[in-house]
Amino acid sequence: MSTWISFDQTSTTKLVKPGYAITVGRLSPEKGLDRLLDVWRDIPDLPLHVVGAGLPEVVRELRARAPSGVFFRGDLPSADLALAYRGAAVAVFAPYGEEFGMAPLEAMASGVAVVAWRGGWPARDRRRRPRRVTWSRTS
Repeated sequence: MSTWISFDQTSTTKLVKPGYAITVGRLSPEKGLDRLLDVWRDIPDLPLHVVGAGLPEVVRELRARAPSGVFFRGDLPSADLALAYRGAAVAVFAPYGEEFGMAPLEAMASGVAVVAWRGGWPARDRRRRPRRVTWSRTS
């Protein structure tokens, strides 16, 4: 039996079926949403919820590039963001070299598995890089 959750950036209620992928962050070129959207063309059965805001022209470009099954949710208040994380099957991130991202930590703290593009601090600084990083969903 599916449990439906409600989240939206406005006061109107939208019901969303759990079991989607989520990506959270500012919608800007360095966040790598362009390559994430390209990959999503090969994953038509798993909806992707994009949470965050950006400059209007960047958001328009991303929406135009997005395949079907990608939903732009805008910014969410903290309580709705927590619900969005809890309803996700997986959190995905594809930045072009983030130093440190809070969104993957928020996803893991919510018990959501994280899939991240290789880049950012683990790939650049091998001296500080952990030998092995394993992220998994907690029960």
